[in-house]
Amino acid sequence: MREIQKDISLRQLTTFKIGGPARYFTEAQSFAEIEQAWQFAREHRLNTLILGGGSNMLVSDAGFDGLVIKINLTGMTIQAEDEQTILLNAAAGECWDDVTARCVESGWWGIENLSLIPGSAGALAVQNVGAYGQEASEVIESLDVCDLADGRRFQMTTQQCGFGYRVSMFNTTCPGRYLILSVTLRLKKRGEANLSYRDLAAYFEGKKSPTLTDIREAVIAIRNAKLPDPAIIGNAGSFFKNLTLDLAAFQRMLAHVRRQRGNETAAVIETRCRISGNQVKVPTALLLDVCGLKGLKIGGAALYDKHPLILINATGNATADEVMSLMKTVRQTVYAHTGLEIMPEPNFIGFTQEELECYFAL
Repeated sequence: MREIQKDISLRQLTTFKIGGPARYFTEAQSFAEIEQAWQFAREHRLNTLILGGGSNMLVSDAGFDGLVIKINLTGMTIQAEDEQTILLNAAAGECWDDVTARCVESGWWGIENLSLIPGSAGALAVQNVGAYGQEASEVIESLDVCDLADGRRFQMTTQQCGFGYRVSMFNTTCPGRYLILSVTLRLKKRGEANLSYRDLAAYFEGKKSPTLTDIREAVIAIRNAKLPDPAIIGNAGSFFKNLTLDLAAFQRMLAHVRRQRGNETAAVIETRCRISGNQVKVPTALLLDVCGLKGLKIGGAALYDKHPLILINATGNATADEVMSLMKTVRQTVYAHTGLEIMPEPNFIGFTQEELECYFAL
């Protein structure tokens, strides 16, 4: 069994570079070591936190009062293939961008638009990660999981995962119950470029049939131009989810904006939202802009100047309280001016229920 350490700071183990200590901490490079860590947690009646690449999470300043298990399982194997498709299994601890790089180099279609997303392969399913017109649930065939309630290991199908927009059963109905050991992806040997995202379409304007390598390079260029590198500026990626409203709710929102911000602001929102049937996609970044939130700072936390959906550790010394206070101010301002409640994407670790209720108050 690997050493169980005490009072280990989680600050440098997350992409936000924020957070207090774990009461207990260990790393696991095999399922046997995971079983041993799980048994230690059961014997000491400890809550457990599964840690991969540390992306898409914010750890409280108090840290985590339990056992943190950092998953270092690695490896990629081809499980099956035919003339059209290939099943690739990636261990949960694999760097996600290494997985996308291998698939692009091998000529396998399906995850090229998800290039350069930070984090591990195991996190892919937890958040149903999506970007630039592709989503994890579109390619996940199955998961190898361990039920932390009883230690049972089994295969879980895509249909069992409860996937939705940036959600799954792993971060909604059953958070903390299942440990993802590996992800099996169904990829295509022939495909077409998905250029549904506006920036990608503009990048390839006038160019026919971009290759997988072309698409990966384009996504990396776009991300680098718009998003901060977490190795340099602490962040958890997009902090707020985009919204989808029905037409009636959209019209109510516009009426609210007219009253609060005037006809011109409402017109800007109306022209920049995408309507499809009875559904309207509302970019949350647009709402933050029209509400005058660009450049907002609280302590060491700030909205990123190139992309307001991203909250950053601007000074390198921001606290979790400062990030959450900034989130609260943004949510309250957007609600006051639009009548809409925007929701965060990251998982919040180590906060009490009372703290969360305070931070989420409108």
